[in-house]
Amino acid sequence: MERSDCYYDFIATGQHDASHEEDLPGGGYLQILGRETGLKGIEVFGGVYKADGSRAAEEHFVDVETDTLDAAIDLMKARLSAHTDGK
Repeated sequence: MERSDCYYDFIATGQHDASHEEDLPGGGYLQILGRETGLKGIEVFGGVYKADGSRAAEEHFVDVETDTLDAAIDLMKARLSAHTDGK
């Protein structure tokens, strides 16, 4: 899978606490990883990949302003939804 620096920045700082993975129409793939950081902070990474493994989109946010890790994952899923149709 083709990854960008934002993926490597996310994994360089530790393991994730929660994830959401989904197969997309046309053979694509959605991956969202999240973790709680110090002082109740939330960090989240999301990526959409095409059937050939190439990157359609990736985003990484530190200090996401949500109350829970699940809410941060849902927020990332919504942000990436424009890239998930038919990938």
